[in-house]
Amino acid sequence: MSGSSVVFSAPGKVVLIGEYAVLENGAAYVRAVDVRARVRIDSHASKHLLEAPDINVAEIEFEATAGRKPIWRRSDGNLQAPRELDLAGTVLADVLARSTPPPCRIRLDTSAFFAELGRGGRTKIGLGSSAALTVALDAAIHVWTWGPEHGGKHEDQTTVLTRLQALHTGHQGGRGSGLDIAASLCGGTFVYRRGESHPKIAPLPLPDGLEFLCVWTGRSSSTGGFLERLAAWRRRNERAYERFMNDLAHLSDQGIDAASRGDADRFCATVSDYRRLLDGLGSAASLPIVSPVHRRLEHLATKNGVTYKPSGAGGGDIGIAFAADPRGAQRFRDAASNEGFLVLSCPEAPAGLRREAETT
Repeated sequence: MSGSSVVFSAPGKVVLIGEYAVLENGAAYVRAVDVRARVRIDSHASKHLLEAPDINVAEIEFEATAGRKPIWRRSDGNLQAPRELDLAGTVLADVLARSTPPPCRIRLDTSAFFAELGRGGRTKIGLGSSAALTVALDAAIHVWTWGPEHGGKHEDQTTVLTRLQALHTGHQGGRGSGLDIAASLCGGTFVYRRGESHPKIAPLPLPDGLEFLCVWTGRSSSTGGFLERLAAWRRRNERAYERFMNDLAHLSDQGIDAASRGDADRFCATVSDYRRLLDGLGSAASLPIVSPVHRRLEHLATKNGVTYKPSGAGGGDIGIAFAADPRGAQRFRDAASNEGFLVLSCPEAPAGLRREAETT
């Protein structure tokens, strides 16, 4: 691919219902949202370079040799990769295990996953940027290395999904369900199960007339930290853990069934039940899944006839609101905005991974 450019992008995600249950092979209802990570690769005369301005990584050279992990050459002489590039290093190492890409400059762009604050500040919002970056970087570096006809190494989507989930969950310490990789790769709104041998995905649109809003709580939370604490609690309380997971999976199935029947009211009622059970799990495991900030948003939602729950691990990051009445959705949007919450425009990303036009 010398003398050319390659650009790929992949979207983020929100979990509509099924978080935690999906860890034990329950179903999750997931939406890819059109907030995209982009990776651009341009040719270079002699070096391999990478930059990631959104995570404060200036241009850095790395040695790319087949059969070896990337060796980073920092300006201070330290060969250890910046911690912010652990994920990129994992993706690059997967390619380097088989081949050496031609010299290039790689630019990682996750700016869409940041919200602007007052006085020039920015904050990262929890919509799955690491999974989106994994999917986009993997596609770009494969096409750069082997060309478009071999960019996927003749892998079908299920094979790519399984491989990338292994990379991403390995980066996260072996925890996580992989649904975020599925959203970034496949796009759309779908039901997800981990499956015994490979993930299973079935498209399922939201019921007609159901309004959907995302809210940034203003506070980040660590999904990995929550899952680590949950695993520690499970070791001491295996039976209670199983009861919670079975009950969560049952409710998630009910919500998905309501969505498949186009029953917005029943779906919202099930989401409300699911939120209460998440709160019970959090109380039992001493995890603030439904944290005070989520409780405040739920209060605003209830006042305006809207159903609200945390999305994902909880604690902070993203909350989601559902309303069968567009007037209620607008009232909630106004009330949350008036209290300083950022209500996000999160349209569905019908396409997942895609190749973009090569602009200068």
